[in-house]
Amino acid sequence: MKSFRVFPVLCFFLLLPVSSIARAADPDKRDPASYTTSINVVGSAVDYRNNFIERLIVVVNGDRQVWVGNGSKLLKLGEYKAFPLERAKSGKPYDAGQRYRILLPDGSNEMFFVTAIGESVPAPVER
Repeated sequence: MKSFRVFPVLCFFLLLPVSSIARAADPDKRDPASYTTSINVVGSAVDYRNNFIERLIVVVNGDRQVWVGNGSKLLKLGEYKAFPLERAKSGKPYDAGQRYRILLPDGSNEMFFVTAIGESVPAPVER
């Protein structure tokens, strides 16, 4: 019966180094120097009827994209810094799925998912 009590402790100590390596590979979310991708938010909307889904139209390296995140704030248009998180899990070269973290002016950050790219992205409304 002692082996059943030792097993969870053994698993914890074996998996601890793996989780530290995974965290070390991810950029520090609190360090502004980690946010190296320049983005331009050209459209922003919040869907209050659908659990406060935040929708951004973003220009990254000249490509228009739609990013979706959970948030209740209407992000101001303008330049921001972001860093890409892990690519989609499919591992297929044609899969353009991506997640980003945006650094906000107050030092906080928010995560967004790319949900549309290319011609499917609506143009921002001219004022």
